[in-house]
Amino acid sequence: MDSAWSPLEPDDRTAARPRERSRRPIVVLFLAVAALATWALYAMVANEHRAVAWQHRAHDAEIEANELRTLLGARTRLLNRRIDQLDTLARKLKASQAALGASQGDVASLEERQRELANEKAQLEDQQRALEDVAAGYLTCKQDLIDLLTDVAAGYDTTYAFDVADADCGSADASLRSYLATYPSG
Repeated sequence: MDSAWSPLEPDDRTAARPRERSRRPIVVLFLAVAALATWALYAMVANEHRAVAWQHRAHDAEIEANELRTLLGARTRLLNRRIDQLDTLARKLKASQAALGASQGDVASLEERQRELANEKAQLEDQQRALEDVAAGYLTCKQDLIDLLTDVAAGYDTTYAFDVADADCGSADASLRSYLATYPSG
């Protein structure tokens, strides 16, 4: 019976098969556990790298936030100084506008006074010219009277000299009356 094989008798080949079959789930299970362990190890390492990267980012962000806080504080102080400067300039502008308004009022009153003085000057100049005309008329009258007296003293005919002196002196008196009527206060 050595060479013949019978299905009832176990063969070495068939005896090895159940052992192989019983080992197969263990190997598959071992490979699955190894794969799961490898994936878990990879995930742990990847998570650790991500955690370290996030820690670096958080540290960098904290440094940046501190720099931004410092910059914000500096800008706030600068802005507050600028606002104080603007307030000071606004007060100065308001005071200047008030002074300008007062100056404009003063200028307006000075312009009015200047017009009044110019008018008074023109009136005084007119009065002066009228008075000069009266004085010139009386000077002419005086000269005519001197000529008349000279003719009387010399014994000349004084009719013509009298008529000239009478007309010129009458004209001077009329100029004086006209002046006093125009300028009653003299």
